[in-house]
Amino acid sequence: MSSRKPRIQLVLDFDGTMTTADTTAVIGSRCIAKARELASPDTPEHQLPKSMAYYSELYMQEYHEWKNSQSRPDAHGKTIDEEVSHLSQSRNVDYASFMRVRDSILNTPGGIGELSRNERLRNDFMIDAGRQAIRSGEVQIRDPEPLKRLMAKAEEEGNVWGIVSVSFSRRFIIGTLLEAGLVKEERTESIAGWIRCNELLAPDPSDDKSTALCSTQDKRDALRELLTDWEKQSGIRGRAYPISSRDDDAVITTYVGDSTTDLGCLVGLSIGMYLSEGKGEDRVSRTLNRLNIGRIPIEMLPTKNAASKLIDMLAKLQDGKKPAHVVCAFQNFQQLYDWVSAIG
Repeated sequence: MSSRKPRIQLVLDFDGTMTTADTTAVIGSRCIAKARELASPDTPEHQLPKSMAYYSELYMQEYHEWKNSQSRPDAHGKTIDEEVSHLSQSRNVDYASFMRVRDSILNTPGGIGELSRNERLRNDFMIDAGRQAIRSGEVQIRDPEPLKRLMAKAEEEGNVWGIVSVSFSRRFIIGTLLEAGLVKEERTESIAGWIRCNELLAPDPSDDKSTALCSTQDKRDALRELLTDWEKQSGIRGRAYPISSRDDDAVITTYVGDSTTDLGCLVGLSIGMYLSEGKGEDRVSRTLNRLNIGRIPIEMLPTKNAASKLIDMLAKLQDGKKPAHVVCAFQNFQQLYDWVSAIG
């Protein structure tokens, strides 16, 4: 039994979890507008990036063409690894779409190239874009007050939080959080170090497309890397695992997401928390049911001696011949804050 309060590692998805909707189109649109603004005056129209709506429609067309070309039964993987592999099969379509938008922006003749090459200018632009997106209402934070309290709890001594997302810019994410009052200005640089996502204006992307975050498997790999980095930085063994109940340093890792793209992070590497609207069975629920992964009501999660009791719960699942994963559905961030703040 742990003799001290467990350290909390909170990892959140951004689009659709911390926000009420996807933000990639917002980021893309603002970068396209900037590229056109900075374009050389004599640039012909065909050398300028098209609207974000054009690229989004093209992506959906290619995705549906890919999906229709697949010969797959309704029942997909029978294990988590098989399901993650199945869900990641469309990665090439997602990667191609991201690079199409990126290349159309950075290949625009004019000043956008300098913005991309100059890290300070690039960061300032993206942070400002995030701030403006909150002011205009293009991006809305979900449950802002409970989420603010949750993030403050995750910054208490010994705790840590981060983001794993297929978003297009970590500085845009930071801009939204700053404008919404969820983080403080002086924390900008340290927060940037714990966000894993894509970078639409990165100057020199690797030729190895595996570095992009475009799939369920990519997110699981990024989460594993983030946890390993936290373990190395802190020197605390157990940070790279879902739960550690060591007497001197107990650790509980919680991942919060909203879709099947988060499945590899929700199950196995963390205590999984997924956002559910509570309107019947959603896609995440159907997938978990098919994989025989039970869900525990968030109200039933332990608070006292939480790390040890969670490990006991996993052992009982294994004894019952069920996958040993702790997954909960929640409907708002107040529920999640209440659990985290009660852990002792």
